[in-house]
Order: sequence, then C-alpha cells, then structure tokens
Amino acid sequence: MTIISLLDRATNTCSSIAVLVTTSCLFTFVVFPRLRLSLNEEEAGSPPDLRFGYTESELNSWYDAIGEDGCRAYTKIAILDIICYAPSYTLLFGGFLVKMARRASVDTQIGLLMPLVMFCDVVETIIPLYGCFLFPKERLPLPLVALSAACNKLKWTLFMVCNVVLSFLFFAAVLKTAVKKKEKMFNKKNTTKSKKKNAKKKE
Repeated sequence: MTIISLLDRATNTCSSIAVLVTTSCLFTFVVFPRLRLSLNEEEAGSPPDLRFGYTESELNSWYDAIGEDGCRAYTKIAILDIICYAPSYTLLFGGFLVKMARRASVDTQIGLLMPLVMFCDVVETIIPLYGCFLFPKERLPLPLVALSAACNKLKWTLFMVCNVVLSFLFFAAVLKTAVKKKEKMFNKKNTTKSKKKNAKKKE
C-alpha cells in the first residue's frame, strides 16, 4: 500500500473522517491545553512546537522556566503528539488533499505534503523531548537545536501551504463540477432540439 492510497482510504467513509476530526480536536482543545498547565507558560512562553523557530538561548530559557516538572509534562505531550495527534491530522488533511486533487484533475502526489509536515513535526518534537531527558544536568548541542528550529519553521510553512493548496483545489473542484453540469445541460438541450427537428422532417 502506497502513502497516497493510505491517505485516500483514511477519509473514505464518514465514520473514519469523524474519528480523525474528533481525535484532532480532542488533543488540540482538551488534552494538550490541560497538560500545558504544568509548563508555566506565563513565564516560560509557548512550548517549542507552537513557536516559529527559536534560538539555543530561547530553548534553554524555556527549560529553566518549566523545570523538571514541566519537562515531565512536556514528555507526555510529545509522546501523545507523535503517537496520536500527528498521524490523525496527517491522515485527515492528507486524505482531503488527495480527494480534492483527484476531483480537480490535479496530480494526487500533492497529498505527500502532509506526511512531510508530519516528518518535520516528529523531528522538531523528538529533539526538545530529548532535551527534557538531559535537563538539568546537560543541554542540547547547538546542531540539534538548529535542526529542530529549522524543522519547526518548515513544518509551519508547509502546513500553511497545504491549507492554501487545499482551498485552491476545493474551489477548482467546485468550478469543474459546475462546468460539467452546464455542459450536460447544454448537450441535453441540443439533443432535444435535434430530436424535434428529426421528428418534424419525418412528418
């Protein structure tokens, strides 16, 4: 089974879409906000995942602000993100991309954008998670911080691109459907007219 076919099957039924939407919303609005209460966000700021890039000093300041208790809370967030949240939004948005691309007569390979978003998300989540295991005795090496920050920026950029592309494909598919309906109506009228003409000739 290819990645495209997996994305396509994931959104084949209303029940599968409902499961993916419910899972994504549950983690976004319930699970993660509750776990983030232990991250001391008033002082520490948003966790690395929610930022658009960061420096080594900013990440180290975040570790210092959340402390060891915050690191334990972030570990739960990161594990749930990798195992449940990232796959659910990837299948949901990726499946929609594939289906809209097919309806708009565009190459369905464009659906691979979402697995790429997920890959960046996983990388930029694993590295700060590793930093939590090192804290407070050690700090993340600068190359790892740079890689994590780059994946973080790429994740958000690609996610925005996916949303723009999905919107474009949706309107293209709607336009294509409307054009096809008009063509059918036009052909139907022409067929009716030709039948009437033929009937008159026979008379």
